[in-house]
Amino acid sequence: MNSRLLKQTRERLLVRIPQAAVLAVCLLSRLALGGQYVVQPGPAQSKDIWTTSVYSFATCSGPYPGGGLADANLRVGGWGDSYCALLQFNLAGLPANATSAVLYLYCYSFNNDSPTQMRLYRITQPWDWRTSGTGCDRERLWWADCPPAVQWGITTLPSATLNQWYAVDITDLYNAWQNGTYPNYGLQLQPVSTWNTWNVFYS
Repeated sequence: MNSRLLKQTRERLLVRIPQAAVLAVCLLSRLALGGQYVVQPGPAQSKDIWTTSVYSFATCSGPYPGGGLADANLRVGGWGDSYCALLQFNLAGLPANATSAVLYLYCYSFNNDSPTQMRLYRITQPWDWRTSGTGCDRERLWWADCPPAVQWGITTLPSATLNQWYAVDITDLYNAWQNGTYPNYGLQLQPVSTWNTWNVFYS
């Protein structure tokens, strides 16, 4: 089975998916037999959010310290500050080993500015803004509560393209979660540039 067939299979999968975060897992040897798994869970099976380092979007306190918002967006970038996106999927019932695991995000805005390259991080501790935190509400992940993370790989991810799917290959990370090398606490996307640069994806 070659890379062309794998690419065509991914494209067919995405045609049927609304514009939101999608995890496509493929077993290359079983593609012809329908060995594709598309995960687009709701809030009961996953969580995603963006947060920011300086300005707080809360109305229950002053403008600082930083905290994003659980809304329809995933923002990565900044303008002197830093905006990061965090995602976690429940992988129970998915293959123990994948030939390909790709996270797809749909980029619909740059906030009228420029896109930024990104870095992929593996989150190393549990996190859930809905149940715990240091801020005045549970509607956002406060910057002070952002979980620790370590960079995954040395490759810088390219800038997003407006009104297109953005693919992040997480095959090695997926397999490390599934085989127990690391616990699955999700991943984080951090910007390379924060000089009025933004990628805005659908949550």
